[in-house]
Amino acid sequence: MHVHTTFSKDAYTPPSRLPKIIRMKRLQGVAVTDHDSAISRRLDVSSINQDGILIIPGIEVTTSRGHLIGYWVHDDLRAGITPEEAADKIHEQGGLVAVPHPYDVSSRRVNPFSLRGCIDAIEVINASALPFRLSTLMAERAAERLNLPRLGGSDSHLPETVGDAYTEIEASHPSMEEVIKAIRKGLTSPQGRGTDLRDRFKKVSLDLLKQRYR
Repeated sequence: MHVHTTFSKDAYTPPSRLPKIIRMKRLQGVAVTDHDSAISRRLDVSSINQDGILIIPGIEVTTSRGHLIGYWVHDDLRAGITPEEAADKIHEQGGLVAVPHPYDVSSRRVNPFSLRGCIDAIEVINASALPFRLSTLMAERAAERLNLPRLGGSDSHLPETVGDAYTEIEASHPSMEEVIKAIRKGLTSPQGRGTDLRDRFKKVSLDLLKQRYR
């Protein structure tokens, strides 16, 4: 429910590799949430959604107070808008709004309590979050207090980390319509682990190389 591709400046997974990665990781699909960029604006997502594979078009918006995720979003959103504006624009497209990594000290984050009534779910497990266990515990408590569905996402920027964390969804079949219904009903179970140090180091190394040769 939180995967970045090369349409994000800091990610290294080509969208064309997603079907192979999904099968290899034994997933049924992924949500592509590139930074301020909706994948369906650049790719025919329907051409990838075949053979039981589901690619959910999404976006991770860089708001004025941190990141928000929109699912089932087909239009880019401008960085720097307020979280409330971002939530409104996502809902106008018929999408769902989730707060990613709300207690990750290494990422820009939005306080979910400041958006009470504007958000549809909280990402309680984020494989990239630091410190992993504490941020997971605090996000779980926030979701419980706000009575919101809980999600898990890898926040993957590398092919290797897709599926480090994931969400089990009780849907009758893997279609966008059924998945969105299940999330709205809270029929979700976040699963997974923190990304290991080797993959974290690889991501940092690639970022430094990109900056050096830019």
